[in-house]
Amino acid sequence: MPARTENPFVEDLSRAGVDILKVLRALKDSAIQVHAHMARMAMEEMDLVTRDEFESTRDMALEALRENEKLARRIAALEARLGLTATTKPAKSAPRKQKPKRASSIRHKSRSKKP
Repeated sequence: MPARTENPFVEDLSRAGVDILKVLRALKDSAIQVHAHMARMAMEEMDLVTRDEFESTRDMALEALRENEKLARRIAALEARLGLTATTKPAKSAPRKQKPKRASSIRHKSRSKKP
Protein backbone atom coordinates (compact mmCIF):
# COMPACT_ATOMS: atom_id res chain seq x y z
CA MET A 1 0.00 0.00 0.00
CA PRO A 2 1.34 3.43 -0.84
CA ALA A 3 2.60 5.67 1.93
CA ARG A 4 0.02 8.04 3.41
CA THR A 5 0.48 11.74 2.93
CA GLU A 6 -1.69 14.68 3.84
CA ASN A 7 -1.84 15.88 0.25
CA PRO A 8 -4.89 14.36 -1.53
CA PHE A 9 -3.35 15.01 -4.97
CA VAL A 10 -0.30 12.88 -4.14
CA GLU A 11 -2.55 10.13 -2.72
CA ASP A 12 -4.69 10.12 -5.88
CA LEU A 13 -1.58 10.06 -8.05
CA SER A 14 -0.21 7.16 -6.01
CA ARG A 15 -3.46 5.18 -6.36
CA ALA A 16 -3.50 5.88 -10.10
CA GLY A 17 0.07 4.59 -10.36
CA VAL A 18 -0.87 1.38 -8.53
CA ASP A 19 -3.92 0.95 -10.77
CA ILE A 20 -1.80 1.49 -13.88
CA LEU A 21 0.64 -1.19 -12.69
CA LYS A 22 -2.26 -3.62 -12.15
CA VAL A 23 -3.56 -2.94 -15.65
CA LEU A 24 -0.09 -3.38 -17.16
CA ARG A 25 0.36 -6.67 -15.29
CA ALA A 26 -3.03 -7.88 -16.60
CA LEU A 27 -2.06 -6.83 -20.15
CA LYS A 28 1.23 -8.71 -19.82
CA ASP A 29 -0.54 -11.86 -18.62
CA SER A 30 -3.06 -11.58 -21.44
CA ALA A 31 -0.31 -11.10 -24.04
CA ILE A 32 1.50 -14.20 -22.73
CA GLN A 33 -1.68 -16.26 -22.96
CA VAL A 34 -2.41 -15.06 -26.51
CA HIS A 35 1.16 -15.76 -27.59
CA ALA A 36 1.09 -19.26 -26.05
CA HIS A 37 -2.23 -19.99 -27.77
CA MET A 38 -0.90 -18.80 -31.14
CA ALA A 39 2.24 -20.91 -30.71
CA ARG A 40 0.14 -24.01 -29.91
CA MET A 41 -2.04 -23.39 -32.97
CA ALA A 42 1.01 -22.95 -35.22
CA MET A 43 2.57 -26.15 -33.91
CA GLU A 44 -0.65 -28.08 -34.50
CA GLU A 45 -0.64 -26.95 -38.13
CA MET A 46 3.00 -28.04 -38.61
CA ASP A 47 2.18 -31.76 -38.45
CA LEU A 48 5.04 -32.51 -36.05
CA VAL A 49 5.76 -36.03 -34.85
CA THR A 50 5.46 -37.09 -31.24
CA ARG A 51 8.46 -38.23 -29.24
CA ASP A 52 7.16 -41.84 -29.33
CA GLU A 53 6.89 -41.74 -33.13
CA PHE A 54 10.37 -40.24 -33.41
CA GLU A 55 11.96 -42.81 -31.11
CA SER A 56 10.18 -45.67 -32.87
CA THR A 57 11.41 -44.49 -36.28
CA ARG A 58 14.93 -43.96 -34.91
CA ASP A 59 14.94 -47.51 -33.52
CA MET A 60 13.82 -48.90 -36.89
CA ALA A 61 16.55 -46.92 -38.68
CA LEU A 62 19.21 -48.20 -36.26
CA GLU A 63 17.98 -51.77 -36.74
CA ALA A 64 18.12 -51.33 -40.54
CA LEU A 65 21.67 -49.95 -40.23
CA ARG A 66 22.74 -52.97 -38.17
CA GLU A 67 21.13 -55.28 -40.74
CA ASN A 68 22.96 -53.49 -43.58
CA GLU A 69 26.28 -53.89 -41.76
CA LYS A 70 25.57 -57.58 -41.20
CA LEU A 71 24.72 -58.07 -44.88
CA ALA A 72 27.86 -56.18 -45.93
CA ARG A 73 29.95 -58.58 -43.84
CA ARG A 74 28.17 -61.57 -45.44
CA ILE A 75 28.77 -60.18 -48.93
CA ALA A 76 32.45 -59.60 -48.13
CA ALA A 77 32.75 -63.21 -46.87
CA LEU A 78 31.07 -64.57 -50.01
CA GLU A 79 33.30 -62.46 -52.25
CA ALA A 80 36.33 -63.74 -50.36
CA ARG A 81 35.17 -67.33 -50.92
CA LEU A 82 34.73 -66.63 -54.64
CA GLY A 83 38.10 -64.86 -54.90
CA LEU A 84 36.62 -61.48 -55.73
CA THR A 85 37.87 -58.25 -54.24
CA ALA A 86 36.19 -54.92 -53.75
CA THR A 87 38.34 -53.43 -56.54
CA THR A 88 37.43 -56.17 -59.03
CA LYS A 89 34.78 -54.87 -61.36
CA PRO A 90 33.25 -56.27 -64.51
CA ALA A 91 35.06 -55.24 -67.68
CA LYS A 92 33.62 -52.15 -69.29
CA SER A 93 32.71 -52.19 -72.93
CA ALA A 94 34.31 -49.70 -75.28
CA PRO A 95 32.49 -46.38 -75.47
CA ARG A 96 30.13 -46.01 -78.38
CA LYS A 97 30.91 -43.64 -81.16
CA GLN A 98 28.23 -41.09 -81.83
CA LYS A 99 26.96 -40.77 -85.34
CA PRO A 100 27.57 -37.39 -86.93
CA LYS A 101 24.46 -35.32 -87.52
CA ARG A 102 23.16 -35.11 -91.02
CA ALA A 103 23.25 -31.78 -92.71
CA SER A 104 19.63 -32.16 -93.82
CA SER A 105 18.43 -32.44 -90.22
CA ILE A 106 19.79 -28.99 -89.38
CA ARG A 107 17.31 -26.20 -90.11
CA HIS A 108 18.62 -23.01 -91.44
CA LYS A 109 17.06 -19.74 -90.37
CA SER A 110 16.70 -18.54 -93.91
CA ARG A 111 14.68 -21.63 -94.89
CA SER A 112 12.25 -21.56 -92.00
CA LYS A 113 8.70 -20.70 -92.92
CA LYS A 114 7.17 -17.58 -91.49
CA PRO A 115 3.53 -17.74 -90.39
